Amino acid sequence: MGRQVPQEGKKGTKTSTSKPLILRFAMTGTRVEHSRQIRDLCVAKRHDGQTYQAIADELKLRVSSVKTIVSNAKKNGHTHSLLRSGRPRKTTVRQDRQIVREAKKNRRLSAGKLVSVVEKGHGIALSKQTVRNRIKDEGFNGRAARKKPFSSKKNIKARYAYARQMLKLKDDDWKKVVFSDESSVWLTGAAGRVFVWRKPGEEFKNECLAPTFKSGRETLMVWGCITYEGVGALHMCDSNITGAYYKSILEQNLQATVSVLGIGNDYKFVQDGAPGHRARLVKDYLKEKEVELLPHPAQSPDLNPIENLWALVKQELSKRPASSVDDLKEKIQEIWYDIEPKTVQDLYHSMPKRLLQVKDNRGGHTKY
Repeated sequence: MGRQVPQEGKKGTKTSTSKPLILRFAMTGTRVEHSRQIRDLCVAKRHDGQTYQAIADELKLRVSSVKTIVSNAKKNGHTHSLLRSGRPRKTTVRQDRQIVREAKKNRRLSAGKLVSVVEKGHGIALSKQTVRNRIKDEGFNGRAARKKPFSSKKNIKARYAYARQMLKLKDDDWKKVVFSDESSVWLTGAAGRVFVWRKPGEEFKNECLAPTFKSGRETLMVWGCITYEGVGALHMCDSNITGAYYKSILEQNLQATVSVLGIGNDYKFVQDGAPGHRARLVKDYLKEKEVELLPHPAQSPDLNPIENLWALVKQELSKRPASSVDDLKEKIQEIWYDIEPKTVQDLYHSMPKRLLQVKDNRGGHTKY
């Protein structure tokens, strides 16, 4: 006998179907417990007067979750997780602190290595998953390490002092600064793998390939400068950056940029400490032209906003690889001169934030 279709009752009401049951199951979910760090942030931001909605938007939470966290903190007087019935916790609060302390000592340790370190140092036998859970409870997550230039203790100290000094500059002061820098660009575009969207069997279609060339390891050195009004001149270097060659770059491009963009002659010039930049004839030339140098700490690309524009250029180049050095030069110029002044101005406005991050990190690196 076939399956019966639900019929209407005598009074016109429909009998239950499977749809409400499906909805009921869909609405039933596992309760997510947020980390102690997230709970502390919710309470602190609410204490500072932020609305529940603003906190939820910033921390990517539901408004109801934020309200519950704040309410529980008021009721319990803390944001610790409460004891629950069920399976006993494998570690004590003290052991949790020991696990996190070891992870912070060496942030490159895998969960497996941490298990060995904790067991050897503290006599705690745990699984890798338990170690991961305890670290995650404190707001830590495994992520790929960001690549940043190595900084010596001396340079970290210099960055900290520089940030404290330069934080005295006003927004209008930065508008009078010309930033410059060189960048090395690979003929094949951005280094590393290139990802494409493709279907099975399309791996050898031209649009799905990352072309390589016989001269694929050839690079091009490019010098550029920026002002608050927008990007300045670009120079394709055909020689090593010696003092004499660098002086010729400045002669051809610096004053022309200042004149065309109309920023006046009372500007300050930023360059890094490359050997060619520190040559006596370069110093004499800048002195002769009455160009005031603004100091720049070593190993500090995050304090030169032109670096962000080099990254933008390389990102665009990865989408349209060049077939020759001449083609590469042409593409770089197209991308560079298409950069909107607003993009450059936003980078200038970020200088106080960059310096503040360096200061807060005691000379350490920033997100920029």
